Amino acid sequence: MELNQHSCCSQHGRWCICTEALLALNDLRQKTLLCDAVLRLEDGGVFPVHRVILSACSTYFRYLFTTFDTKEQNEILLQGISSYIMTQILDYVYLRKIHIHCDNVCQLLVTADYLCVLSVLELCCEFLKHKLGFENCIGIMLFARCYFCTDLENHARRFILRHFVQVSQQSEELLELPAEELQAIIGSEDLNVKNEKVVWECILRWINHDPDNRKSHFVDLFMNVRIGLLETRFFHEKMEEVDPFGPRGYHGTAVIGFNIYVLGGFNDVEYLNSCRCFNAVTKTWSEVAPMNSCRSYFCVAVLGEVVYAIGGHNGFHRFKTAERYDYNTNQWSLIAPMSTERSDASATELNGKIYVVGGFNGWNYMNSAEVYGPETNQWTLISPMLSQRTGVACTALHGCVYAIGGFNGISRVCSGEKYNPATNTWTQIPEMYEPRSNFAIEVMDDMIFAIGGFGNVDATYCVECYDEITNTWYEATHMNIYRSALSACIVKDLPNARDYVYKHRERLLEDLRQNKLAMEIHGDLEYEALGDNINFDFDF
Repeated sequence: MELNQHSCCSQHGRWCICTEALLALNDLRQKTLLCDAVLRLEDGGVFPVHRVILSACSTYFRYLFTTFDTKEQNEILLQGISSYIMTQILDYVYLRKIHIHCDNVCQLLVTADYLCVLSVLELCCEFLKHKLGFENCIGIMLFARCYFCTDLENHARRFILRHFVQVSQQSEELLELPAEELQAIIGSEDLNVKNEKVVWECILRWINHDPDNRKSHFVDLFMNVRIGLLETRFFHEKMEEVDPFGPRGYHGTAVIGFNIYVLGGFNDVEYLNSCRCFNAVTKTWSEVAPMNSCRSYFCVAVLGEVVYAIGGHNGFHRFKTAERYDYNTNQWSLIAPMSTERSDASATELNGKIYVVGGFNGWNYMNSAEVYGPETNQWTLISPMLSQRTGVACTALHGCVYAIGGFNGISRVCSGEKYNPATNTWTQIPEMYEPRSNFAIEVMDDMIFAIGGFGNVDATYCVECYDEITNTWYEATHMNIYRSALSACIVKDLPNARDYVYKHRERLLEDLRQNKLAMEIHGDLEYEALGDNINFDFDF
């Protein structure tokens, strides 16, 4: 694009004079007459100029030629500018003529921005607006932002949103976008797409360009897909493709250091063997080696720094097999199988051994229990529990194994019992307030917490804790949402634990009181009031 601007007026900050005057001034420059400064470039270019002419077109030169340090200097060294580009700039300053094309527009814009020749900057922006296409619009938007060309940036952004279908499919620049940049585009209310699968496929295309480093961004990006507008069949098919990122239940969790491992489970479409790792310090997800078998309704225990996955179901068969994961080698290896198939059992570690209790073998709700010794790689049956339990929760506290809740073949139960390895006997403990199965269990502050699960009618968000000293269950702070088929874990000595703590602790008890009062008024819940002296601390 060759541009001529010859006029006798001043518009939009552009300094314009008549053609005859411009030609005369340029002739003086060519003959080095009345020139009072010389511009020297690093590539050897030398350009005699008139200070007043450059000062009229550029605030950069105006400041340069009028400050105390340089106003007496005849020669000025300009760094980072080529002779070719300087020639173009000076031709515009003296003749209002400039030849802008695809090969020089970026250099011209950068130089015009550096030298504050705003007219050339505007002309370059106009040229780029006319050259916008599906393949270059993202690059132009980012380039404009870098040099604060707001009008060009907004113009390019509108082009991207208006032609997103073609841009998402054809642009190679899109594949290099940072995650937050892509999220801003697909999350815009002005995004022009008739079918949300375009957005879905764009996300997958971006992730698959660098899957190892980008899979952790899937959840944040996926939140910008309007799921309700996707066809059900398409949604399920694509969920299978991105399995590790999707929801899952009847899974297992394990902690080693500050890493939380989420293992297997069921995503409402298929049974999974995939495993993911969340670092609670960096708050990033990564994919680790999958298990040898797809497992749901299985139990998990950690012995030393080795994770064990035991039993479970794959949609066709129940397992008595077990395997262990070594995070140092990122490998799963099979260990000796249990004595019988078990799904919906539970496991815990105590004194260097793994105990597995209850479950379902396909025809019986089980009360049997067995223990695994890693030194001998053998399972040994121990005394059966007092009750049949599937969907049971198991944990260890003060030298005993506790088996709590579950389903006995007729109903969910509140009962619990504990096993003493020294005497190989089970004894009853007090019942929970609520019956539940498929709930999470953890020990914190020397108390056993029973979290969520499925009651006799529906999933629950209720939490209660057992104090061995008083041999009593207490109500604890409830979760925010109802959850069944969940899993929980404890991360010790987390340096950024405050990031995960309730943000308004001073209002916690009052919020609970108001919530219960509201539920009482509407007749939705009957509860037993706790004494004022009970206070639960949920710090890590």
